[in-house]
Formats: sequence, C-alpha cells, structure tokens
Amino acid sequence: MSLLLFKSNILIAFILIFSINYCQNVEIDSSEIKNPSIAWKIAFVPGFGQLYNEKYIKFATLTSTHLYAIKKYTTLRKQGNITKRNTWGWWVIGLYFYGILDAYVDAQLSSFPSKVKKDSLNLEKKQVDILEMKKK
Repeated sequence: MSLLLFKSNILIAFILIFSINYCQNVEIDSSEIKNPSIAWKIAFVPGFGQLYNEKYIKFATLTSTHLYAIKKYTTLRKQGNITKRNTWGWWVIGLYFYGILDAYVDAQLSSFPSKVKKDSLNLEKKQVDILEMKKK
C-alpha cells in the first residue's frame, strides 16, 4: 500500500514540475484591471462595488435583494414579529457584507485572464471559435 502511495506521489510531483513548461503568457489590458482597494471602499454603498467592476447583472440582483430584505425587515419591525424581523435583519447584514466581499474578489480577479468575450453591455458571452472546432 505504501509503495502505491509513494509512486502516486512521485507521479503527481513529476506532473506538477514539468507542467510549468505549458504555462501561457497572456497579455492583459491594463485598463480593464480593477483596483481592489477602491472596489471594497466603494462597496460600502450596497451594489456600487459591482458597478465599479462592471458586473451589472450582479448589481441589479444584489441591490434588489438587499432592498427587499430591508423592506421585509422594516415591515416586520412595525408588526412586532421579533423572530422573523431578526431573521431578515441577518439577511440584510449578510447581503451587505457579501456585496463588499464579492466586489473585492471581482476586482482581484480582474487581472486573471479569461476566455470570455463581452458584448456592448459588458454581459459575458462564451467565445466560440469555429476554426478551432474544425481543426480538432
């Protein structure tokens, strides 16, 4: 059993060491790289970090969900339903911090190369190259 484990570890190490030769040098447009420190500062206003990162669908989804949670919290507070009010209060807080964290991570990943093409609204579209498909 230990011999099999040893051989598999050697194989994994061999693959990891020699796969470095297959890394690609991908040029990234520096105008598309987002500053993470700006992203998390802007994200203190719910949804604005997603706008900074040009993630418009995330912005709309996160902002509308956040506003709905705030609305439920305030109506339940007026009704005096403490248990449900507290649950929606936690949703408000969770969505707030999720928006900040998501904006920071998206800004960090803006320098990561991707094979995704964006259309005029900056909505992501998967890039399909017909010539590459014919070659295979």
